Amino acid sequence: MTVNYSFRCQTRNEDGSIGILLRYLLDDDLHPSATHRDMVLQTLRSFWTPFAYQAFGYDAIECQKYARSAANQLQQHILYLHSYFGLEAELSTRVATSSLTSAAIPVAVQASVPESAEAAEINLPPPLALVLPDLEDDPFT
Repeated sequence: MTVNYSFRCQTRNEDGSIGILLRYLLDDDLHPSATHRDMVLQTLRSFWTPFAYQAFGYDAIECQKYARSAANQLQQHILYLHSYFGLEAELSTRVATSSLTSAAIPVAVQASVPESAEAAEINLPPPLALVLPDLEDDPFT
């Protein structure tokens, strides 16, 4: 089955944060190692793949595999941002070592994580409800 997905985004303020982001993504000369399509898809994969697999009924072990991969990609991007923009001094030990303490994981999630891959099927919590700003409001301008 072929999946056809289209997305169109416009902003009135080309110098607002969304406008600057969209202009950057669309100008492949500014990021020759990846097309704007690849950059958008990689971002979507990193943030939402584990939730998509969960929503379509894949087992917990499979969802964890994708969650682990997504978390690794996001951690690598955090390291890249800190390195690229000279923020190494601000990089926390937790992120630098890629280890999470139980204090950084909500209790509901801790309770659902099995001790091993052989553990019984787990009930993963629903994805967090994200409050995204209205693109027209563009709070960063």
